Amino acid sequence: MRDGEIDLVVRRGRTLVIVEVKTRQSTAAGEGFDSVDRAKREQLVRLADQYIANLRDVELRYDVLSLFWNGRRFIVTHFADAFRPESDERQPWKWRA
Repeated sequence: MRDGEIDLVVRRGRTLVIVEVKTRQSTAAGEGFDSVDRAKREQLVRLADQYIANLRDVELRYDVLSLFWNGRRFIVTHFADAFRPESDERQPWKWRA
C-alpha cells in the first residue's frame, strides 16, 4: 500500500488480525513493542480500513509481535488485541488508536 505497510495479516474465521512485528537486537532503545506509538497505531488503523474495504463480515483485531534476538535465538512476545481504535468525538469519521 502506498501509505505504508502491514507486516502480517492473519485470518481465522471471521477474525482478521493486523500484526505489527518489531525486532530488536538490543533493548538500549527499549523493547520492540515500545516503538508502536500512537502514530504507528493510527497508521495501522488507516491501512486496515483500506485493506478491508472490499471484505464483508470480518472482525478486526490488532496484535503486536515483539522479537528480541539474544545472540542465540529469538525471544517472542505476542500482544494479542494490543489496542482498539476509537472514534474521535470531534471527528467521528476518523479513528484514533
